[in-house]
Amino acid sequence: MALVGSLTIVPPIIGSLDAIIKEGFAGNCRIPDSNMWRVMMMASFRWHWWPWHRYSLCGAKRQGRLDGQENIPAWQNPDQPPYVLELVEAAENDIRILAQEWHKRDRVLRQRMEAAQVFKEQSKQKVDQALKDLEAKNRHYEEVHGTSPPAGTDARLFWYWSLLTFLFVFEFPINAIVFRLFGEAEVFTYVATAAIAIALLACAHQLGVFLREGKWDKTKIGITVALVVAPILVIGAVAWLRQLYLSQAAEEVRGAWSQGMLFAFATFNFIIFIVAMVASYLVHDPLLFAVYKARKQLANAQKMFTKCEVEYEKAKTDREKTKAVYRTRAHQIKDTAQVLMHAYRTENLRHRTDREQYESQGSYQPKSFNRENQPKITIPPELEADEQLRGETQ
Repeated sequence: MALVGSLTIVPPIIGSLDAIIKEGFAGNCRIPDSNMWRVMMMASFRWHWWPWHRYSLCGAKRQGRLDGQENIPAWQNPDQPPYVLELVEAAENDIRILAQEWHKRDRVLRQRMEAAQVFKEQSKQKVDQALKDLEAKNRHYEEVHGTSPPAGTDARLFWYWSLLTFLFVFEFPINAIVFRLFGEAEVFTYVATAAIAIALLACAHQLGVFLREGKWDKTKIGITVALVVAPILVIGAVAWLRQLYLSQAAEEVRGAWSQGMLFAFATFNFIIFIVAMVASYLVHDPLLFAVYKARKQLANAQKMFTKCEVEYEKAKTDREKTKAVYRTRAHQIKDTAQVLMHAYRTENLRHRTDREQYESQGSYQPKSFNRENQPKITIPPELEADEQLRGETQ
């Protein structure tokens, strides 16, 4: 019962609202403040799905029927009837609200996209600079060596340090037996052996670097002499201690054989030292290292550029998709208004009392219903085509 009662109250409310709005459009009255909330609620398509809403399909047909019975609009009058003007105003008002919402949303999306674009441009500049540096390093290498630098990155360092590790492991048992001569704990033996092996390999490493650089001064010459003399003394001392240890352990080791063992032990350590020095000399080419470094910097710059480009495209796509949502909603409002205007004109034409009179004269619809007199519902340019949005980002 309560539901039926509420439904019976709706038509009188709408009827009074029709009179208020119609007189307001005619300029004959001012809408009272007490009815303003009702007008604002009705002057929107947000409730068009409600059958008793003024701008629903039922409401448009009802208003067309009422106006048709009163022969509104006049047959020869090209001006639009008040209800159609209301539809246009309501549609454009809702579209303006959408445009304002889009502007607020777009401020955030645009800032994000522009920031991503700045990072992208900066990373592109870094890529260009890294490419120029690599080309310069390649030319310098070719001028000095007469050939192009080998492909790849600095993987040779990995194999170089792998070789030094192997030499360290190989040298460890050769020298470990020497320090057992002092009768200390095994820990001391291992520590002393490791110290000797590391010192020899470090001298070979630095000597190879100096030889590759080739720029000599008094300081570097003095260090180079120390790097040569110190390993010789250490290798000789270790070989003598090892030979002494074995001669004490085996009484039959005497004479020439003892001297041969001393020479053999020294030779083993010298070979390890020379191999490490030659490997260091071959690996530590400053020009090649410069090329490898430039390649690595270029790869890092390209990786960063790709990441920034993905972020920029994502921000741009998000902005385009968000705009498409608002544009679609604006066109839905426009389409809804046009459907309602068509429903209004159809019902209006069916219920007009002067229709037969004018049809007999060859006029089949009021002038305001002609296509050239139809009102245009405009959508703001900022909600229109994506081409404009793309142009803003170029």
